[in-house]
Amino acid sequence: MSPPLVSVIIPVHNGRAFIADALRSVFDQTYPAIECIVVDDGSTDGTAEVVAATVARAICVRQPRRGVSAARNAGAEAASGELLAFLDADDVWMPQKLSAQAEKLSQGAYPMAMCATEVVDQALHPVGSLTMSLPAAQPLLGMVVFGAGTLVSCGSTALIERAAFDRLAGFDTNLSTSADWDFLARYLLIFGNVTFVDRPLSRYRRHDANMSRRIDVTERDMRYAYRELFGRPELPAAIQRRRREAHASMRLMLAGSYWEAGERDAALRNAAAALAWKPSATIGLLRRARRSLSRGSSS
Repeated sequence: MSPPLVSVIIPVHNGRAFIADALRSVFDQTYPAIECIVVDDGSTDGTAEVVAATVARAICVRQPRRGVSAARNAGAEAASGELLAFLDADDVWMPQKLSAQAEKLSQGAYPMAMCATEVVDQALHPVGSLTMSLPAAQPLLGMVVFGAGTLVSCGSTALIERAAFDRLAGFDTNLSTSADWDFLARYLLIFGNVTFVDRPLSRYRRHDANMSRRIDVTERDMRYAYRELFGRPELPAAIQRRRREAHASMRLMLAGSYWEAGERDAALRNAAAALAWKPSATIGLLRRARRSLSRGSSS
């Protein structure tokens, strides 16, 4: 029996510096049945020319600038595969990534598999690792209250069955930096959990233009995503009852991010919002502040 076709979708906007590495990592995969779709989201830096010169087998879809979620959705619409994988243009994969995840999906437990991530610098030198994890019990609740040890991203790490992606209606085009978080939350609401491959098969490249550095955009996105999620009538009552804690946890996460970036006013604004949602969040705020001060004194 032939293995299911995997459609790899790479959204890119002005990714000339990195797109060739991403493409090479796709066509170096040990998995035997791949199509690669690059969605050029209004690039003006010659990205399309780099794609054409790097590999002839990639399908290039060009569209006016519409954002990463719309680009991913456009790639999925053009895809032929039974399985979909998304790769950010500045990230790369290990050669066994798709093979390991396709094997997990073939076992039939859940329709999406994720993996751990190696963090690399601009030149792809390792600088750390991220183990993607969800609580075994109530993973969606763990996500929304930022439970201990909960760290999730499905942007460049996931392999998902096409039917599951279609049921979710793709990525929310109102979101950019938090589109992955929202997609995974909606996925968990329907399917309950994911399968993990506990090896770093994806490499996340840190550089000055990372979308995640835009904390103001992340704040806008996360506030929108929480409003949408907690407005869903199908959200379990056990999670609805933790609504205030969830909003406070999200605001504390933002406060910590702003603080570490040196944006003190925005950090204090979000800390105040966390306390308004749940006064007992003071404990979490003090712990975050203590960790931040410890890091500062040791640098």
